[in-house]
Amino acid sequence: MPMLKLPKPRREEINTWRGISKGLSDLDFYSAFGVDFEEIPGLVVPSEPMKQIITSSSLTNFMQPQVFLRTDTLRTTSTAAADSWWIMANGRWWTSLDVLGTLGRQNIAHLDFALVQDDGTNTPTGSTDDGIIFVGHLIAPTATNLNRKPSASNTWDSPWYSTLTGASALTSNQHPLDVFLNKLLIGDGRFLNTVDDSFIAVDPALTFPNEFVTNKILHSGDFSYIACNNIGGKDASVFGWNGTSGVYDQVWSLHSRNVMSGVIVNGIPIFLNHKGQFEAFNGAGFEIIAEFPVARELGDSTALGTNWVHRNGMVHYEDGILINAGGDITYNRMPSGIWYLNLKTGNLYQRYSFRNSSVTNDNQRGHAYTSQTDVGAIVNSGNQFGRFAAGAVLRTDTGGGILRGLHVPTFDTNSTDQRRSQGYFITSVFNSKDAVARWNRIKLKMIRFINSNEYIEVHYKVRNAPAFDFSFDSLSGGVDTEPITWTASNTFTGVLRTGRAVGNSVEILSGANAGLFTRISALSATPNGSATITVTLEDTGPSTSGTSVARFDEFVFLGRVAGSTGSGQSLIEGDEKIYSIIKRNNWIQFLVILRSFDRRLISPALRELLVEFNEYPK
Repeated sequence: MPMLKLPKPRREEINTWRGISKGLSDLDFYSAFGVDFEEIPGLVVPSEPMKQIITSSSLTNFMQPQVFLRTDTLRTTSTAAADSWWIMANGRWWTSLDVLGTLGRQNIAHLDFALVQDDGTNTPTGSTDDGIIFVGHLIAPTATNLNRKPSASNTWDSPWYSTLTGASALTSNQHPLDVFLNKLLIGDGRFLNTVDDSFIAVDPALTFPNEFVTNKILHSGDFSYIACNNIGGKDASVFGWNGTSGVYDQVWSLHSRNVMSGVIVNGIPIFLNHKGQFEAFNGAGFEIIAEFPVARELGDSTALGTNWVHRNGMVHYEDGILINAGGDITYNRMPSGIWYLNLKTGNLYQRYSFRNSSVTNDNQRGHAYTSQTDVGAIVNSGNQFGRFAAGAVLRTDTGGGILRGLHVPTFDTNSTDQRRSQGYFITSVFNSKDAVARWNRIKLKMIRFINSNEYIEVHYKVRNAPAFDFSFDSLSGGVDTEPITWTASNTFTGVLRTGRAVGNSVEILSGANAGLFTRISALSATPNGSATITVTLEDTGPSTSGTSVARFDEFVFLGRVAGSTGSGQSLIEGDEKIYSIIKRNNWIQFLVILRSFDRRLISPALRELLVEFNEYPK
């Protein structure tokens, strides 16, 4: 009997999972949310959950962070010790007081106990764009100037830049910053200004053609890379500069009008353009090395927000890059969250998910938002100081309700009740060639379960293949999204598209009960695309009221493998489970949900999917 297998066989020691597919069937997985393909090569596990440690409600005036800085040179009047973390959020600067000793002020995961707004004289409340440490001082842009907090003083110089010899007020533009050689580099529209370590300004140090606006500045070795948006409708460019001459040395074009963010990895500058393409410097120019699914949308615009990745929203991490990305709620291949690009394997997928940590229902703690309204910065804090942290704005309803905050992995905290984790992935499409196939059964190969409260759940689809799901058309691929209003923990009202039926899958993308993935068990009337009806679900969420956005699809529930009551046991012989399908079609696609009770134990873990089928001539 013919058999298809995921991950697909490859010539490597460990057969790792590869995705996201550019087409329907070229790689192993088509989309992913909240699962990890990297932690243990060859296995799929639920991702480590994120915890929201600071919100706008828990800390007045705090919003999602836009700049993370770590330094031991700056102080506030509230402590004699130098403060390690300086974070810009909502135009204000926040710092980590030494109330927990060295660990408290250095480990970013513990800042929920220690973060306070800077109390320096003239402390700014309107910082924008960026921030940086230069010769021990904190430099913070405003709309038309730079402010400085000196290392030896708690009084801000405000303004600072326009008081320097050789400087004037900045133009009303974005002001990305970098430190290169002995200079502070300041983006100022079509100009690049500098300040040296003697605080002498050169304004401007470089002048770019009229259509360019500086947006991100990186440096590597003895060269600076200044990425500029093109406001004239042509491609963005990166200007190379040696830091000393009065003109730029090189100019290289990118493949889009705007630059979102950039990062240096192993000495190589990599920029993300607004189409969603990663462009790496190859010595002669910038070439596309990977791309988000949105890059394959027709045209030169997307349904994403203008700043769907923050200027400081990319960071080098492990073998690649973490990207704090705001996805599109109508496009099932582009969920919000922290994406990961593995530069060794080429994998690019959503790896970590944000969630509302105020949820107290244990059964839903692992569920996460696939949508966020705004994104912030991300930082690789290093194992000694926590591993990474990011800012995000979550949508709490279909109106104007939002929750802003700072998020960290739960393992970096002392919390014992936030380690539930849930995620899923959708496989690439299995095709039968020149025949109609009978899909007989699927075999799941797993690692032995550890806890009784965890499971692996499998669904399949043989209707409405996402053949046109390279666009944001909500009518494509059998997938649609609708606003809903909850009337109980397992019922809501809403308008459903004609054809929706009992058994269809439902995923709550944002708002109340965000992250719930279940099925329709009953409908009060036949959906017709216009009438509001009541929908009853198989599973329940923690909320009994509120509004959300739900996504409906044609996936059919096949079965759930759950852990037994005995620790370290599994319900299945040989850690395998077989489900019968018996469906005829020329293709099939699967959705696999993984639910962990305590993510520290890295269980459950999926190793392989094997699909048995027969082919019949058409």
